Amino acid sequence: MSTYGLAIIADLPDEPTAHQLLTQLTTTLTPDDDPDHAITPHPDYGTRLIINAPGLVANHQEHDIFTGLAAGRAIVCEDGDEYGVTFSAWQFHNGTPTCIYNAYVDAGDRDPDTAARTLTGTTAATTLATLYNTNPQPLL
Repeated sequence: MSTYGLAIIADLPDEPTAHQLLTQLTTTLTPDDDPDHAITPHPDYGTRLIINAPGLVANHQEHDIFTGLAAGRAIVCEDGDEYGVTFSAWQFHNGTPTCIYNAYVDAGDRDPDTAARTLTGTTAATTLATLYNTNPQPLL
């Protein structure tokens, strides 16, 4: 039984931007069904969008999903089933998404393309921790 899927937690300036992200996700990845999602107020960023999409993978298209968002941040977790798990953090500024952290844990069948995108270490951990106003040590 396959267990692949995608989860995104995005902090955005407002609800229309959350709907924009949801639309861009479904347009880019074209899932069979609308992903489960929740839009709630967030004390620091205005709005939080949580997306849970079992059976859907980003397939390295996160940049396309996030392009055009004026501001915000997101954590993406992708379960690639037998190919492992990817955990990444993104920052959005003036329509440009930037991946600031990307960790990959393979599950035996290493995906070389995913492994090549790894972005970890002191600088990446510190940048992510600063974005979320937390301690970088657990990431290191």
